[in-house]
Amino acid sequence: MGTALTNCVVSDDYKQVKNKLSQAEQYNKQLRDELLKTRQKYDKLKQQTKTDEEEKIRELSTVKTQASRKYEKEKDEKHRLADRYNKQNQRLSVTQEEKTKLQMENARLMEELNVVKKNYAALSEQEEPSST
Repeated sequence: MGTALTNCVVSDDYKQVKNKLSQAEQYNKQLRDELLKTRQKYDKLKQQTKTDEEEKIRELSTVKTQASRKYEKEKDEKHRLADRYNKQNQRLSVTQEEKTKLQMENARLMEELNVVKKNYAALSEQEEPSST
């Protein structure tokens, strides 16, 4: 009967140990499942972050390209306007030179006219006394 009692106690201990082992294995399985889910979430977030970063990079690249094109276009427009301004300024400069030449010519002609008027007046005075 002592052995039966010992077997019974051992059997109870064995059942308790087996039960605790089963609980530990079940808990271990839950932890593995949670770890697997956490890894999957992490991988999914990591992939999403990578995708978001790549999309952001593409967007920034597009913005940079557009800005670069706009800058080049504005630069070309600026050069075109500068060239146009320089040509108009050159024409204006030529016009100013011509104006100065014409003013000088006009002044010379006015002097000649005054000389002619004086000569005419002098001739008129000389002819008047002799005709009387």
